[in-house]
Amino acid sequence: MIRKMLRLWAVSMALAMLAWMPVSMRAEETPSTAAKAPEKPAAAKAPEAPKKVKKATTPDISGEVVAVDAIAKTITLKSKSKEQVFHITSETRFFKTGKPAILQDVQTGQSVSIKARLKDKINEAQVVTVKTESKIESKDKKT
Repeated sequence: MIRKMLRLWAVSMALAMLAWMPVSMRAEETPSTAAKAPEKPAAAKAPEAPKKVKKATTPDISGEVVAVDAIAKTITLKSKSKEQVFHITSETRFFKTGKPAILQDVQTGQSVSIKARLKDKINEAQVVTVKTESKIESKDKKT
C-alpha cells in the first residue's frame, strides 16, 4: 500500500514538474514541435470563416484599338458605346493568334478583346487578345 502511494506521489510530482517546465526548454527538446502554433482551448469559439473579397472586374470588352502608348503603358479601345483607356501592368497577358504576345504586337486598327479589372477607378488590363490584323497589315498582304 505504501509503495503504491509512493509511486502515485512520484508520478504526480513528475507531471507537476513537466507542467511547470518553461516552454523554451520543451521546445529545445523537440525542435519539430517548436514551429507549431499553440493550441487554443476547446472552450474557445471556432474562428469565423474569412470574408471573401471580390475583385471588381469588368466584362470582356471588344473593339478596335485607337491608340497604343508603350511609354505610358496604355491601350485606348473604341467599342460600340465609347472609348476606354486600359492600363497595362506587369501581370497583363497578351495573346495573338492563340500564342503569347507582347504589347508591341498590338497595333492601331486591330480588333481586340480585353478582360480588365477596375482598381482605384482605373481599368487595368488582365488579358489582351488580338482578334484580327490591323487594316494596314491586311492591305500590305493584299499587294
